[in-house]
Amino acid sequence: FGEFNFDENMKISIYCLDFEKISNLNPLQYSFIIKNDTAPTIAIQSPDLEFEIDESLKIPIEANIYDDYGVHEIWIEYKIISEDFVDENNIINTIEIKKINSQIEDIYINQLWDINNINLFMGDELHFWICANDKDNISGPNISKSDKIIGTFPSLEDLFSKIEDYEYNIEDITEEIESSLEEISEITE
Repeated sequence: FGEFNFDENMKISIYCLDFEKISNLNPLQYSFIIKNDTAPTIAIQSPDLEFEIDESLKIPIEANIYDDYGVHEIWIEYKIISEDFVDENNIINTIEIKKINSQIEDIYINQLWDINNINLFMGDELHFWICANDKDNISGPNISKSDKIIGTFPSLEDLFSKIEDYEYNIEDITEEIESSLEEISEITE
């Protein structure tokens, strides 16, 4: 038995010697190829990349995370974009989702992110990324970030315009029903 280090691809041959120091004719040959550690891959199923935050202030997070040597930890980085507090728009905060002790290559996340304690006001946007770090390696961590996800908390103006849209739709439906009733009345007469 023995150990050796290598920092480039290499081939080795193992010779077996008999008591007279004569080697075998066909030594075993091995190729060692360095495989670079790639950063984790993050695939998000939920939420959409742009969505509206509802009054529950809970965001469903559903994602698959894969790494060739194993994921070490998963977290969310977020910032609030606000017209009222412009100075704080570039402050990035983090929330840990999961720290993994064993070497798991494929992880499925399915949880509700409760954002009640984030101080989100009407009209603000929540920009966030799901991040993953692979297992600690010699060259340092490989960190991946998902695409930016934007959650919009509707303003009063947005809510009133939605109500107006609903009213217009209800008026259209009511007119259609009245028209249908008139037709039915004519047919019946």
